[in-house]
Amino acid sequence: EACALTPRALPLPSTGEYELVGFASHMGPNLGSGHYVAHVRKGGRWYIYNDRKVAESRDPPLDLGYLYLYRRTTPAKGA
Repeated sequence: EACALTPRALPLPSTGEYELVGFASHMGPNLGSGHYVAHVRKGGRWYIYNDRKVAESRDPPLDLGYLYLYRRTTPAKGA
């Protein structure tokens, strides 16, 4: 069944500092095979979440992410 989606974006402040706290990437030879995994930074270290297995990731593929998650590190203006 077709679904019409309307792109929407939340208004973002023009200034501020953010830190990368996680991202999703794909493992496998192509998009037709393999699966997605999550990479999360906690306590200054990166971890990879792969189904039921969690391991420290010493060299996460930061350039191969599909979705990046950031946390604001400076307060918003007027807050």
